[in-house]
Amino acid sequence: MGTEISDFLQKKGTVEVIVEIGRGSSTFQDIEEVVLISSSTVSNRLSRGVEIDLFTLTELPTEYGTEKRYTLTDDGTRVFAWIQKIEMYSTIRKLQRVTRQYENDLKRLVDLTSRDKELINERISSEERFKELDERDDLPPISGEIKDLTAASEMERLEDDLVGKTDESEDDDAESNQ
Repeated sequence: MGTEISDFLQKKGTVEVIVEIGRGSSTFQDIEEVVLISSSTVSNRLSRGVEIDLFTLTELPTEYGTEKRYTLTDDGTRVFAWIQKIEMYSTIRKLQRVTRQYENDLKRLVDLTSRDKELINERISSEERFKELDERDDLPPISGEIKDLTAASEMERLEDDLVGKTDESEDDDAESNQ
């Protein structure tokens, strides 16, 4: 196998595409659902794999038009066998799990920080309302103790809201992983 294949194997997502075709995921949609690269990269890897004779492309008629199916050639089968022999398949699965977990955790972090920012803005808004009420001439002044107590209870409510949101997210994550 030549340098073309060696160079191709080093491109992001190539090995994952080979593994999916070797496992039997033979349509673009099947492959795209599993690998962690963009659809345009999947398309490029499939086209290049056909060009360098790692994959063959068969178009089969369906009731909705044609379906493109990819299969490994002899060279592609040899590469897939090497992937299995060095247990790279297992590493790819671990990488996919870790990457998906990272993406889920990142989404959760973004949600929490956004909510935290909202809570801070609510607290500031609450403090501004107290200041406005305190400055009005037609109302008696609000004592410092009431302000502190109200602000403290407001802050506890906001923090409980954020913590409750965190606990719910953890419960949701635990349920979705089962």
